[in-house]
Amino acid sequence: MTDLRLTTMRAPQRWIAAQRMVVGTWFAKSILTKLGFVLVGGFLPLPAASARWQGVMPKLIAKYAADNPIPWYKSFLLDTVIPNSHVFATITALGEIGVGLSLLLGLFTPLGAFFGLIQVILYGMAVQQQSSGQQGFHVMLFTLMLTFLFARAGRGFAGKPIQKLQVICRRKQTLSFVLSGDVDDEGRDLTNVRCRRRPAV
Repeated sequence: MTDLRLTTMRAPQRWIAAQRMVVGTWFAKSILTKLGFVLVGGFLPLPAASARWQGVMPKLIAKYAADNPIPWYKSFLLDTVIPNSHVFATITALGEIGVGLSLLLGLFTPLGAFFGLIQVILYGMAVQQQSSGQQGFHVMLFTLMLTFLFARAGRGFAGKPIQKLQVICRRKQTLSFVLSGDVDDEGRDLTNVRCRRRPAV
């Protein structure tokens, strides 16, 4: 007889959440490397690309575009992105930070994963000719973003909502069941399962 413990996934939500937070941290590092502030009207600070990133980005884009095998994308990089690099530098910096914080903190995860997926596709198209390592890296990121998007990855560790409702159930002198719309650590669907009254003794 097959041991179910050997065939059942162990806490898949928790491990997907761990992946989400790692990827989120990688994107959120742009806070340190690409974020700066500009003063609007001489007194109102607003987030923007740092001076360093505004200087580095057009050089990187020119390098990536030089031997890019996709004609229309090469033209886009050279004729649109580089002449407006100050705008695209801010878009990329804020976009990476937004995706990073969304995935790291688990806030609006599907939305963060969707925009992360777009960024991965655009970045991958820019650098895919550089090396097989770049291709593999972006394929892995693409796959992870799809997982986060469609699995609504790791909205919370499974044990936390379970423990929360158990406390509520005990206070109401009822049997402990889990929150509706969740799954347990073994992947069992627990949708619409609620507290039930203790049977009379």
